[in-house]
Amino acid sequence: GGVLVTADLCCVVVYWVKPEGMVGVTLFGAFAALPEGLHVGKVFGPLTIYAYHVAAVLAICYLIPSVKTRFADYLLPGIMVVTVLWSTATGFMTGHAALVVFRESTTMLEMALGFVLAMFVVYGGHVKWSIRVMIVILWFSAGMAILSSLFAIRLAGRAESLEGTTGRQALRIILTTQTPATAVLTALVAAAIIGRFRPAMYLALGPPAAVISLLSFSRNTLISMGVAAVVALLGSLSWVALRRTVKAAAVGAATI
Repeated sequence: GGVLVTADLCCVVVYWVKPEGMVGVTLFGAFAALPEGLHVGKVFGPLTIYAYHVAAVLAICYLIPSVKTRFADYLLPGIMVVTVLWSTATGFMTGHAALVVFRESTTMLEMALGFVLAMFVVYGGHVKWSIRVMIVILWFSAGMAILSSLFAIRLAGRAESLEGTTGRQALRIILTTQTPATAVLTALVAAAIIGRFRPAMYLALGPPAAVISLLSFSRNTLISMGVAAVVALLGSLSWVALRRTVKAAAVGAATI
């Protein structure tokens, strides 16, 4: 009870001081690498509601007074929600386990909720604020990932041994921060080829995203970066873009 009261008071303070601050709370709760024993969700039978779900809904409500939207803006997420609800009902009617149905449905509904929140962030002019928050989250999570790789702390996520695959002792750490880290590296690769970037952003976003991705030993990151490079090269096809691509590939290989 005391925890809920404290959380309610914090939400009220955020609303009074900086309404867009709830966006930062949502991003931190959804993507920050947190200790494994920290409970950030509430289980209701087969359904689990996480703190960042509530924070995302509050963030949207906080931004509604300052953002002007049209009915057409909600068409795509609305179609997504209706489709997921229909699929959820179909899953129950066909006899699938409630735990599996709710888990898959929750993941898809998170996409619709995130779409609406991102729309409010863009329309409300809070993109720069969100980027600053993500910089803090990436550096914090990179430090936590390094501590976890040294067995100093156990983080929420998956820690898998690669000794059977590589023949040497290696630990693969997959965190919730893996998704934004992959997105950041993909965007940085595309920006380097197109030529629209600031070195400061590379220093702010690149190192922590690279640390998180390299500790996960995930091929998905390499695939995303490769696809981004090809699309960026084809979109700005020129000798200059080709030279930038070779340079970005050399820097990436050296970093790895």
